[in-house]
Amino acid sequence: MEKTSENPNDKTHHLATATQPSLRVIGAVAEAMNVDPLDCPPLYEAIDISGLDMLFENREKTNGSVTFNYAGYIVTVDSNGDIVVHSREDT
Repeated sequence: MEKTSENPNDKTHHLATATQPSLRVIGAVAEAMNVDPLDCPPLYEAIDISGLDMLFENREKTNGSVTFNYAGYIVTVDSNGDIVVHSREDT
């Protein structure tokens, strides 16, 4: 994942074109937590995984973003492919 963060407390990751947003969210949060992705809580407890993936499956035609809480972080998935992971403790 490519980090492009302007704020040292935020972690920004760019989505690979062939990777589902839900999988990238888990990877980004696991990296922020410094744990294996399998040790993250289930993403479906925070957001509808199918809905998230469908929302951004054709990013060329989609504008916008979705923000939700997951595993102690505020996660924003943007239509440009960025995933921003921000600790709720920093807010």
